Amino acid sequence: MKKLSVLISFLIVLLLIVSVVLSCSTSTSPPPTAAKTSTQPAPATPAPTAGSQPVIIKFASGLPPVDTVVVKGQELAQRFNQRANGKYKIELSAGGALATMEEEMDMLKAGAIQMAEFPIEYLSGSDIRFSAVTLPFLVKDMNANVAFLKNINQSLFNNILATKFNAMPLVVWTTGIHDYLGAKKPAKTLEDWKGQLVWVANPTEADAVKALGGSPVSLAFFDGYPALQKGTVDAGVGANPTGVWNFKWYDAIKYITVANMFGTSGYFDINLNVFNAMPKDIQQILLEESQRTENELITYMNQFAKDSLTELAKAGTQVYNLPDAERARWKEATKSVYDQYYSLIGAADAQKIQEAANKANQ
Repeated sequence: MKKLSVLISFLIVLLLIVSVVLSCSTSTSPPPTAAKTSTQPAPATPAPTAGSQPVIIKFASGLPPVDTVVVKGQELAQRFNQRANGKYKIELSAGGALATMEEEMDMLKAGAIQMAEFPIEYLSGSDIRFSAVTLPFLVKDMNANVAFLKNINQSLFNNILATKFNAMPLVVWTTGIHDYLGAKKPAKTLEDWKGQLVWVANPTEADAVKALGGSPVSLAFFDGYPALQKGTVDAGVGANPTGVWNFKWYDAIKYITVANMFGTSGYFDINLNVFNAMPKDIQQILLEESQRTENELITYMNQFAKDSLTELAKAGTQVYNLPDAERARWKEATKSVYDQYYSLIGAADAQKIQEAANKANQ
């Protein structure tokens, strides 16, 4: 009897174990598994979610819509917009529709616009160090002009733009170098400057013209040509030969001396807050497309400068290439401009400008 009781107890325990095992094996919850890690990189610019709107970047230019700089800006915007895949969108407005040239950088700083096309030397009223671009005979040619801008950006200008205008450059180029444009006579020697009334675009050019023996007349860009037409000035250095050809001013400008006198600049700037808020992949796209635009503008402007001189000569303008020895005389005559300028900005920044120029002219 005792053996039977033990056997029955054993069978009951066995049945309980079997029932537990069966209940576990029929559970509908799968066992936990480790999360899988993808070996593929995340897409750079995933499509926006339904109903989301792109971040708009308002890009202002005072140049007319047909200008090559604006055309290249539009191409940059189109490429960027396509690659940004609806997350960001650049909208370029030309002809001063968003802001006049005088308003652009203040609006960029405030964030009222997010990108601007602007020659940096026009900001000299806010910081005289930007006038370095226009120092007389600083660079030997257009390629050196661009190289100087890149060098001085790294050592000086980028910091000024960031601290004073909350901006950074994306694209940098030159439209050409300002040279002697005569309505009445050529300038082939230092002595030819004496007594001439000369249209200038900025204070640095004015000081240089005085040092060369002329009398400067400060005029806005589009006021220079009518003054040459009317004979109220004898010559000008407030434009470059590409502008003379582009605007068909050769009816008034009969003499051009190529001496590589005063450098110029072109910049596409972006508001720093806007750039820093971009995802890294969007920043990279913008930088890549900006570099492409910069390369295209530099190549175009170099060729256009050569073509302009050729076409101006065909149109009857006398083009004279100043010999190196005479250019050295002109540069020496303007030494006082450097002395005065460097005394205003201080030795440390003067050294940065000198080093940037020396490297660019190598």
